[in-house]
Amino acid sequence: MVIVADRKAVTTLVIAVAAASLAFMSTNVQAKCNLDLDGDSKATALTDGLLLLRHLLGLTDTALIQGALGSAATRRTTLSIQSHINGNNFDVDRNGSVSAGTDAVLILRYLLGYSGNQLVAGGAVGAGAQNATSGDVYGYIQTGCITAADLPPDPGPAANTALAGVDTNADGVRDEVERALFASYSSPGNFGEAMRLAKRAQAFLAQPALTTTQARTLLNAEALATRCLQNGVGAKTAAVIAQEVELRTFNTLARRLARKTAMDAAGAFELLAEGSPSCN
Repeated sequence: MVIVADRKAVTTLVIAVAAASLAFMSTNVQAKCNLDLDGDSKATALTDGLLLLRHLLGLTDTALIQGALGSAATRRTTLSIQSHINGNNFDVDRNGSVSAGTDAVLILRYLLGYSGNQLVAGGAVGAGAQNATSGDVYGYIQTGCITAADLPPDPGPAANTALAGVDTNADGVRDEVERALFASYSSPGNFGEAMRLAKRAQAFLAQPALTTTQARTLLNAEALATRCLQNGVGAKTAAVIAQEVELRTFNTLARRLARKTAMDAAGAFELLAEGSPSCN
C-alpha cells in the first residue's frame, strides 16, 4: 500500500473540521478501514479524521495527537495511533494509494455528514479510482471497506437452526443474508444501504420477547433505515432492495412469526415524523 503525503486541497476542509464534531459509532467489528483511530468506540471528524489527515501529511509525535484525542480514547500515543492506521487500509477511493488530498478528505467529509456531490467534489477522488462515484465511496466506507473476499463463510444448513441464525462477523446481519445482498447489489452504495436495512430487520430476531417500547423502537429504527434507503438509492431501487431484505431475513415461519409478534406488541402508534433523517 502506497502512502502519499499530499497537502493540496485540505486547508479549507481542515477549517471546516474545526467547526464540527459529529460522532458515528463503528458498526462493523470486521472493518478493514476502522475509522475509530483513537479507540474510544466512535469515529468523529475532530479526532479520528484529523488524526488520519495529520498522519498522511507526515506529522508525528506531539504534532500528530495534540488536541485530537477523544476524552475516552484508549489509544493515546503516537505509536498506537500509527499502528492502528498501518493495520488498516484507508484507500477508500480504491486507486491503490492512500492520500491526504483524496482519501483523508473523503473520510473527513463522510464523518462530517457529507453525501452526494459534496462528498467527492473538488477532485477528492484520485485518478484511477475504482470507487469513482459518491455512492461507491459512501457505501464502501459505510460497510467498513468490505469486498467479496471479506464476506463471512456460507453457514449452510446451520443458517436456519436458530431463530437469530449465524452471524460470524458480528455485524448484525446473518451470514447468508449478507452474502446474498452482496451478490445482488455489488455497488458499494447499494450494498451499504441494503445492509443498514438488514441490520434493522435482523434486530426483530435478536429479542423474540419484546415489550411495547422495545417493539416500537425497532419499528421506528426500521422506518428510518427505509427512508435512508430511499434517499440513498431512489424509490424504485429502494423498493426492490427492501423486498429482498424482508424475504431473506424473515425466510422461515418462525422468523415471520417473530416479526408478527413484534408488530402485535407495538400496537397502534405513530412512527417518527417524516423528514431528512441522519443516515450515517
